[in-house]
Amino acid sequence: MSAQALLPAFASLAPWPAEGDLSSDDWNRYITAAREVQATATEDVEQALTSFLDRGEEDPETALFLLSRVVFDLPMRAPAAQRRTWKGWINWPEPDEEGMVDLSWPVRWDGSRPTLEANFAGAEGHRYAAVEEYRDLRERFAPRDLDSARTT
Repeated sequence: MSAQALLPAFASLAPWPAEGDLSSDDWNRYITAAREVQATATEDVEQALTSFLDRGEEDPETALFLLSRVVFDLPMRAPAAQRRTWKGWINWPEPDEEGMVDLSWPVRWDGSRPTLEANFAGAEGHRYAAVEEYRDLRERFAPRDLDSARTT
């Protein structure tokens, strides 16, 4: 799949909502887009991420942030030092009493079903470094097995 072919999938993604969860249809679009990202060459994914962010809107940032949590199988408990922040989301959870964080935050996986555990509360600072996060996650974590992913 080419970078240009990924753009419609990215554009179909609902932004991270300020209230409630995403609908089943929204999550289906995330799962479909994640499968397309997983099947696309790294350089094409990076080009598509950059092109999509160049729109200069906030919503593309939040959608790509959620998408990365669908594309990669991220641990729900990891030492806080493993969390790398690529955007200043203002409601990043603090580490627990054992110094652990959920790297998949704000997406929670109940078996094969995604849900949101936190809503969008705003962001500060620079543009979301989606390409850098994609590279980092790709190096450190496996793609999520989406064969059994479901939304209902």
